[in-house]
Amino acid sequence: MNIDNIIDTVVEKIIDGDLVIGKYNKIPETKLIVLQQTSSKWWIQVPTPIEMGIPNNRKRLPTKLSVFAKDDDKKYDKKSFLAACRFGLKLIYKNEVLQEEGLPLFELKPTVKSVSLQVIKNLQNAKQQKGTYKDYIRVLEKEIIPQLGSLYIQNLRLKEITDFFHNKQARSPTRITIAKTSFEKIFNYAELNNIILQRDRPNLSKLEIEKDLTPEYVCFRDDDIDFINSNIKSFINNSRNKKTKENRELFKYYINFLKTTGVRTGEEATGILWKHIFISKAKSNRIIIKIEKGKIATGKNKTREICIDQETIENLLELLMFQMGKNIYSIKKYNAFDHKPTEPIENFEVGHINLIKLIKWFKLENQPIFSRKDIKAKNNRNHNTSRTQFAIPNFGDCFNQLKDFLDNRLSDNELTLYSYRHYFITDKLINGIEIHHLARYCGTSVEMIEKHYSKLKARMASEFVIKNLDLETYKL
Repeated sequence: MNIDNIIDTVVEKIIDGDLVIGKYNKIPETKLIVLQQTSSKWWIQVPTPIEMGIPNNRKRLPTKLSVFAKDDDKKYDKKSFLAACRFGLKLIYKNEVLQEEGLPLFELKPTVKSVSLQVIKNLQNAKQQKGTYKDYIRVLEKEIIPQLGSLYIQNLRLKEITDFFHNKQARSPTRITIAKTSFEKIFNYAELNNIILQRDRPNLSKLEIEKDLTPEYVCFRDDDIDFINSNIKSFINNSRNKKTKENRELFKYYINFLKTTGVRTGEEATGILWKHIFISKAKSNRIIIKIEKGKIATGKNKTREICIDQETIENLLELLMFQMGKNIYSIKKYNAFDHKPTEPIENFEVGHINLIKLIKWFKLENQPIFSRKDIKAKNNRNHNTSRTQFAIPNFGDCFNQLKDFLDNRLSDNELTLYSYRHYFITDKLINGIEIHHLARYCGTSVEMIEKHYSKLKARMASEFVIKNLDLETYKL
């Protein structure tokens, strides 16, 4: 790049009238833009390599290159304008040399936020998605960017990262590992794109972080439950298309089921079929659910059975009626339900007998209880048989969408679907359920409950007392 030749060309174009100096000036045959904004100083805009994932770099000149006005017409000082052009061309030339030599572009100084956003983009666009990618994205978006985003990446040192971890309330080994890996991905990207040198990369193995080996689980508060219930209808109606709306409708029944049963989110809940719901042989007024998948399947007992309450039965009956849609009104033999033929289905007395009868009536035994209605039968060419594929929504995505819809106004940003299980267990402990019965019901151990739920029980118990306290008694 011959800067003098370019400047001479610019001067000639100004003299010939081909280039009129204004507030926005694109210098011919270069990638340089010279701007004049509200102040009297020139700004130069230098292009940034696409792979860096940051916008064009603008730099304000350190010297006062004035702009003057005569009469009513504003005229720009040609001398200061040409000085700005020369400054910008030198910076472009310097950056080109640095790139050719494989050195970092210190003049651009990308921030932690700009690099993190590019890492997030790469994770989202990865062909092979891993389960941990969502955790990395969450840490980058919700923790690293808000706390460290404004720092230049070159200024992100071991001290700043150590302070980041010390400011975190939850420091379980798992969360520490996820956060450290997120930082590693930031530095990997910065080093790969010549933003930093390998020698300038902090050694995260030297981090001294005090781990909390018995962290407090993140649990819903009663106010969270009420807040979600009061907004869930708006969340469903805010759906962009029919499929999204159906997913969110199923999600409503799903979270109610987690809250009232304490079943683990994921395969343990989504693996339940309608045939796994049956009337207890010992007591005919109780309904049992058999759980065959999930964490319990890897233990000594391959299955466990839980008894469900009236609230869960009502939720399941409403879920079943939603899944069947218009078909629910096509039942003509109402006598099978001990009701008059003219009585509409929605007026049926909610009860366990009707739930079991409806499951058998619609032949739903082999259908997952949380599957969508858009099931498709696919032919198996090898065996010449028909196999039904059931679509189950990604309820984790639905929950993240709900948190965004609620503008993160829940009590804790770390709340997950698993927090419903924590809520269930803690609520039962507060209400006096024997811990060994609860452990057996939830498919866990007494030791695990005692180890992880003591803090939650104490906190929720105090909130329960305050919430139900008759404050009138204490008025002076």
